[in-house]
Amino acid sequence: MKKKITILTFIAAVLSIIFFFFYMHSSMDAASIVRKLQGIRLSAQFFKNSMKRMPNDFSEVVQAKNLEGVPKIKLKWHFASTKILLRNDFIIENTGTWVYVNNPKSSFFGTVFIDSSLKDEKGRYWSDF
Repeated sequence: MKKKITILTFIAAVLSIIFFFFYMHSSMDAASIVRKLQGIRLSAQFFKNSMKRMPNDFSEVVQAKNLEGVPKIKLKWHFASTKILLRNDFIIENTGTWVYVNNPKSSFFGTVFIDSSLKDEKGRYWSDF
């Protein structure tokens, strides 16, 4: 009985590792990610047009109903995410998620970008979009 449990535990561990590898190797297609990025950027612009300022925190955009919710992003070698991180400047930390520059002193203030130093399937850096 103990031997069967050990074998089943081993099989479960191997299957988990295989699943994890395939999950981390998967990605949404670039066109879908770029469309979502443009939607996020448009929602920030709608906020700016109605409030006459850029948001200090991107949650203000969602609260003002300019964006229904933060869309999911899933890049290769990253976990899926539905959050927008805040940064003081355009700094790549390779989190694989959306980032909003919320520092009014930065020349990138109000910029939303994809925080990844990796490339898409066509060889373009995600952070360049």
